[in-house]
Amino acid sequence: MDAQIPPAEGVPEARSNEKSDLLTFLGSAYMLKVLHEFVLDPGPWRFNELRERLDVPPTTLTNRLKELTDAGLVVRESYDEIPPRVEYTATEKLLDFRPVFGCLGIWVEKHGWEEVRSEAPEES
Repeated sequence: MDAQIPPAEGVPEARSNEKSDLLTFLGSAYMLKVLHEFVLDPGPWRFNELRERLDVPPTTLTNRLKELTDAGLVVRESYDEIPPRVEYTATEKLLDFRPVFGCLGIWVEKHGWEEVRSEAPEES
């Protein structure tokens, strides 16, 4: 008989396709890195500040910021100036990810990422 892992106490069960869609969204290249930066500092951020801080390829960062904006997680504000200025600021919806990153931090403190990574089987 397979052992059943009980759901985490106090964690609501989302519909399975919503969870799957969210995991796909979060699994995009550099998405968690960008989200984490906004959780640490909601902004406003200019594009080049984020690019330099996160060391993310410009095209990828452009795509992630558009996806975050489309999802209502980031607000993009354009200023009618020369040179043009665009700023990105986290919304409350994005800041609701704070506990998620807090839990990841607790997990890393408990298990240590290097230890886990060194135990993982190598890919062929």
